Amino acid sequence: MKKHPAELANLLATYEPKGTAMDNV
Repeated sequence: MKKHPAELANLLATYEPKGTAMDNV
């Protein structure tokens, strides 16, 4: 899977805070 660092960072940032990300959505 070759993804851009920005996309990967975004995915990680959204995955790390499972509570905040899910609560925000």
